[in-house]
Amino acid sequence: MNIKRLFVCMLIAGAAAVPAVVRAASTEDARITTQVYALIEKERDIPHDVLKIVTTDKVVKISGQLETTLQANRAIELAHSVNNVQDVDSSELETKSSSQFMQDAVITAKAKGKVLQLVSSGKITFGNDLHFETTDGNLHVIGSVAKKKDVEIIRNALKSISSVKQVKTNIRVSS
Repeated sequence: MNIKRLFVCMLIAGAAAVPAVVRAASTEDARITTQVYALIEKERDIPHDVLKIVTTDKVVKISGQLETTLQANRAIELAHSVNNVQDVDSSELETKSSSQFMQDAVITAKAKGKVLQLVSSGKITFGNDLHFETTDGNLHVIGSVAKKKDVEIIRNALKSISSVKQVKTNIRVSS
């Protein structure tokens, strides 16, 4: 076999291998996207149908508009938790602005105080990790508590706060 023929054979063999690598990367990106969607769908307080998730070269891009930064942060956290994700691009992920910022800040403060009251009175277990945010009177709570019964007690207590339109929770039990 002459050198020219050998070189052509190597080029053809190399070219045949490239699509397999591209397919492997595309398959991995598709797997990552599927896993990110699955994780976000499990979150009760994140409306997954408003998000677009695309993975390219193991970089997950999340775009869309969510109600709160808590939701956005959780979506980013979940995307980063998937195996082989190199980075998460959230440059096109937006959150709604509240039309009643001060009222929302007061609702958030009342909610935090209400949960502290529940702990100090022994109605719920000490050691929860909850995060609160209010947008236009809608109170969002994300995090974890020690016992399952605490979730419903917290939810009911927060619903009783004046000016709260709706309580949306994504509280897990940590054990």
